[in-house]
Amino acid sequence: MFRGCLAVVAAALIGLVWTASAQAHPHVLVDIKVEAVFNDSGEVIGLRELWIFDEIYTAFAVSGLDTDGDGTPDEDMMADLLNANMTNLKDYDYFTSVLLDEQPVTLATAGDASAWLLNDRLRMRFFLPFAEPVDIADKDFRYAVYDPTYFVELLHSGAPDAIVLSEAPASCSYALEEPNPTPETVSLAASIDLTQSASDGLGVLFAEWVTVACN
Repeated sequence: MFRGCLAVVAAALIGLVWTASAQAHPHVLVDIKVEAVFNDSGEVIGLRELWIFDEIYTAFAVSGLDTDGDGTPDEDMMADLLNANMTNLKDYDYFTSVLLDEQPVTLATAGDASAWLLNDRLRMRFFLPFAEPVDIADKDFRYAVYDPTYFVELLHSGAPDAIVLSEAPASCSYALEEPNPTPETVSLAASIDLTQSASDGLGVLFAEWVTVACN
């Protein structure tokens, strides 16, 4: 139901410029895959994220990027789009929240970024390092990827590799917690149209949280 809304606002979107005044219910849908990357000491050093945008948003995002008419976006134009996306996302911690014993983990600047088209969907991959490696043994470590304003909905793709613990100790495992917004919250999100703004607290109520435990 939300995909049709994107056509209304797509002309105003350049790259992925989102602000705190973005409208409430999602107008861009993104499947995500996330790797929690461990070092040799069993600490988590960051998250490698893959974002797969819906077909409708992709069509608008890459419109005009094929300047030589070969049927695919130009490499330099895709690079410009990627750079703009990553620059804009940095101001919002890349829509990523990481908690250790309920305290925020400090994130560094994302790198190793790339973007490409596959099956008519824009894909963007990047590595988001932590400021320092995090020892999660016997601690409560969890992450979520979400837009605080719920303009963009980001959900793990459901594929077997949607959540990966890369080089993790054998004792580590993960669990995904589905969002469980109240009926009132769902009604609120559905009632806000393109002319209204959502608060920054709405998106977290629709976020998936992944807990990683190493005992």
